[in-house]
Amino acid sequence: MADMNQVLAKLVERTAENRVPWERSSQPGMFRASVGNLIVYITGNTGEGNSVGLLQHLVLSVMDSRGGAIGSVVHSPNSNRVNAELISLYEQAKAVAADDPRLDELIDALDAVPPAT
Repeated sequence: MADMNQVLAKLVERTAENRVPWERSSQPGMFRASVGNLIVYITGNTGEGNSVGLLQHLVLSVMDSRGGAIGSVVHSPNSNRVNAELISLYEQAKAVAADDPRLDELIDALDAVPPAT
């Protein structure tokens, strides 16, 4: 039976292959992906007063379609275990979610604007 470490490794692998449909969530620092009948969330928190933007706390959660928790992985600076895969997944999810096709539309529209006379 699979565990959350295996799930995390597979998410990192498939996200790198651009096969996970990450999108922004309504909450800052949270990204979500619907995969099959499950929803995967990854949330990053920089902590209060941290102007550098370093991630202080990360949570990967897997939920069923009714919002029931299936499993999670947590990384925080207080833990003895630094989870590089979780940090990598968060950064990849953030990049995928930021790749909004509307930005391409904006570039095209800006290129179409004639110069002022």
